Amino acid sequence: PLVTAIRKGHVCVLDEVDKAPAVVLSTIRMLSGGLLRLPDQRLVFGESMERFIDTSDDKDLIPIHPNFRLVLLANPGVFPFLGNNVL
Repeated sequence: PLVTAIRKGHVCVLDEVDKAPAVVLSTIRMLSGGLLRLPDQRLVFGESMERFIDTSDDKDLIPIHPNFRLVLLANPGVFPFLGNNVL
């Protein structure tokens, strides 16, 4: 669903991200920076990285659609909602 939203410019809502493992949060942080390598080696990139990437006919490159939005929902970082630091 995330890759589909990235390609088509949809909104992706992730709930309870404070409960996600640290590796998932680091992936979300990388995506917000405009560059993400997926486990299958495809590369997701945003406008900020276009000048560094040769996009000539490579199906393993996924540009971030300009209308793509990622909404993260998390509980406040107070008892009893102690989870991982999202920021």
